[in-house]
Amino acid sequence: MAYICILFCAIMRIGTLLLLFVFSIIACNNKQQIVPKSVASDNDPYIIENLSENNEQQYYVWLPILKVRTLPKTDAPLIAKIKKGDLVNYLGIKTQAKDNINIEGKVFEDHWMKIKLKNGIEGWVFGGGINMKDLREDLNPLPFDDCFILLKDKVYADFDKCMYQVSRQQIKQDVSQVSVSNGRLRLKISDGSICTFATEGNPDGPLYNYCYFDKNINYYVLSSKQGSGSDFLVVNASTGKNLRTWGFPKSSPDKKAIVSVNADFRKVGNPNGIQIISIEGKSLVVAWEREIEGFEPYLPRWLDNNTIGVSLRPLDMGRRTADVFALVKRQGKGSWKIEY
Repeated sequence: MAYICILFCAIMRIGTLLLLFVFSIIACNNKQQIVPKSVASDNDPYIIENLSENNEQQYYVWLPILKVRTLPKTDAPLIAKIKKGDLVNYLGIKTQAKDNINIEGKVFEDHWMKIKLKNGIEGWVFGGGINMKDLREDLNPLPFDDCFILLKDKVYADFDKCMYQVSRQQIKQDVSQVSVSNGRLRLKISDGSICTFATEGNPDGPLYNYCYFDKNINYYVLSSKQGSGSDFLVVNASTGKNLRTWGFPKSSPDKKAIVSVNADFRKVGNPNGIQIISIEGKSLVVAWEREIEGFEPYLPRWLDNNTIGVSLRPLDMGRRTADVFALVKRQGKGSWKIEY
């Protein structure tokens, strides 16, 4: 009887050890796939980002085809294939490490990002294939927009030619208010006075070119160049008062704000960044400015009265060739926030 008891106890111990061994294997396997819920340190494989209240952020696919996988690696099982323009929700979890992946002949360096598709399926995509992008149309398109596409692509000679041709068209269109002769640009002000700016023959000061008349806010827009620096000038057609802006100014649909962006990472002129100007009666007040590192901003678009889309071109073109699409959002009176 004693031997039977001893044998029974031995069997129970072995069974307990086997169960513990099985549970430890399951725990280890699960641990490999579970992302920690707190913000990661440098040693953790994942980064948890603080997003909006619903803890999701919308991105759009810019590649023709992007693969969604079960895990953040190229050999993980495939869940789905999504196409250019598809919307995904970023869940705020990305890998600590970056991968280098060749996409359409270019090497991209980026994180893997956990996303959710519109059908509710969750998975991982390479971050180089998505952008925070809003596909809505610009509510205040301008004839100069095509010129700035050339500037973004570094086709400087064609950009200068485009700006000249469009400005000539604008002068003809606004001939009742604008004239250019004898090296001088003349703008008619509502009280009958004339504002005059030098277009040539001014070695000690800036030279100006006419851009257009913004009927939306009753302001003239001029470009200005002196030495290696350049900027823009908005002139009130009612008072003649003016304000220099970092870049090409573009007014909001509700006539309450102006956005200007300037791509100048070499720091030879105005800051490389985005500027918001508030329109307060007949006055202009700088409401918000943000210098940007690592990118050049181009092509601002008013998506609504409180949201501006801006293309950001990476300075390190060898690592990433796709532009990033940033959203500049109004947070309150005189307060804006950029997301990208």
